[in-house]
Formats: sequence, structure tokens, C-alpha cells
Amino acid sequence: MFQAVNVKKRYDIHSYEVLNGISFQIQSGEIIGVLGENGAGKTTLIKTMMKLLEIDEGKIEYANKDIRNIPNKKYYSMVASVLEGNRNLYWYLSGYENILYFCSLKKLKIKSVQNEIEFYLKEFELYDAKDKCVGEYSRGMQQKLSIIIALLGNPQVLFLDEPTLGLDVQTKKKVLGILKKLARQKNVTIIITSHQLDIIDLLVDKLLVLKNGKIFYEGDPYLFKEMYSENRYTISVIAENIDRYFEKYEYTKEDKRVNLYLKNMNKDSIFQVISELYDRGYEIIEMKKDTADLEEIMLRFLEKEGDEY
Repeated sequence: MFQAVNVKKRYDIHSYEVLNGISFQIQSGEIIGVLGENGAGKTTLIKTMMKLLEIDEGKIEYANKDIRNIPNKKYYSMVASVLEGNRNLYWYLSGYENILYFCSLKKLKIKSVQNEIEFYLKEFELYDAKDKCVGEYSRGMQQKLSIIIALLGNPQVLFLDEPTLGLDVQTKKKVLGILKKLARQKNVTIIITSHQLDIIDLLVDKLLVLKNGKIFYEGDPYLFKEMYSENRYTISVIAENIDRYFEKYEYTKEDKRVNLYLKNMNKDSIFQVISELYDRGYEIIEMKKDTADLEEIMLRFLEKEGDEY
């Protein structure tokens, strides 16, 4: 699908390279999350893939063709985006009139996409509001309309910037479900940038983590989280009183329940703690490995690398 080879980009001859020799591959039907601190090159990378910026060196291929050699009309029939939230909408037009307008820009015949339009309006719960002016829409409704417009015409690639911004929890869940369905059933490649890392964590198959204009990590989100995991376990016991044994570790007490937190210990050391608790007569009621979410992992990554997210 996409292949980048040694891509470099700077904004003028005196500036540093915003993209500094980036190479990666993206397969059809993958959902990709692009992460990195401010200034890492995320926006520049997306703009080069969208043909909104020309690269200085290297190449970006789509379906084994250099995107510079693909005519814009053909390229944008295969690639769609929601990069600027609701800024592409016309507030004085109704939702349906916006859809008709953008269909005309895409050279889509209304008869051929009418079923699509009705399906997505109902799926995103905008059907009853389709004749209202977009200026009367909530931010979440405007965001959903932007996504609907991007989906019309069955694009093969979808670039999304903050796709769930302004959505309530229930609608956010529905949007994520639709995006997953597009990737799995229609083999649509979805590339997402977002500061809502819980969305990235729930949705993506693969991460591209940028640092100083380079790819720091490319691969499975789970493995990235394992790289920066503190290997922390929680052992919960029933204890009427706290004795000095617990003072060796971090712990919390909730009524008769004591939660003991073990950090960066190997299995032998953990089993030793379990054995000591049994020997002291404590009833162990739960033991689990704590799994940090992606936001916490990114904070650890940036602390370790000396940057701010």
C-alpha cells in the first residue's frame, strides 16, 4: 500500500530536517496510529503522504507507484481525509446540502451514492438532522458529518486527525466501530493522528512513533507498551492490621484489604513475596499484572527520551 524510503523534508535551506530519513511500510486494511511529541514531524509526514507538501529527498510510494507520478485527480479519488476537524464544512448549508456539494467536487453521481449517504446518515445518527443548517450542529455532529463526507466514494485510504474530537462516549464508541468495520470488511487503510491516546490504544493495529524527525518505533502497540512497562504487579490480601513487613513495599489499605505494589521484580522475587505472605498467615485474594494505558506509556517514553509530549 504505502512505502516510504529515506524521506527527508525541511522548510528552508537554513532549517533543520523536519523529516530526517524516514522509512516505513503500511499494508492495506491496517489502522495506523502516528504518535510523537510536538515538533516530531507528525503533521509534516501526513501532509507529504497527502501530496500537500513535496519532499526534498527519498520517495513515497502508493501501490508501488511514486505518488509524485500519480495524477492528483486519480490520487484523491483513492485517498480521503478529515485533517482539520469541521473546517471544510459550510455552516450556512444544511448537512445534506454539504454532502451534495462535496459529492459534486468528487465527481460522484448522487444516484450511485444515495444508498451510501442514507446508510451513513443513519449509522452516525444524523439522518433526522440532515436538513438543518450545519451552523446549528454541535461540534460532535459537525465532526460526524465531516467523516461521512470523507467516506463517500469508498476511498481506499482515510487520513483522520482527531476523528473523535467533540464526540460523546456513546458516539465515540460507534465511530470507532464503524472505522474498524471499514478496515476489516472493506480493506480500507486508516491513518490516525490524535492526542486522545485512549482512541489510538483501542483502535490501531500498528504504531509509528516519531522522534526528532525519525521513526523511533514501528510495530505492534502491545510491544511498544511492553518496552516502557514498569513490570508492576499488585497483590491484594486480607489484613486486620498492618505489620512492619508491608513497609518494605508501596501499599494501600482499604478497610481490611491491603494492596501491595511490586515494581520491577523478577518472577522468583514475586514468588518469594507470595510465600512470605502465606507464612505470615495472610489470605491472598487477588494478584494481577498492572497494564499501563498508552497515554502513561507515552509519558514514560518521553521522560526517558528527555522530551515533552
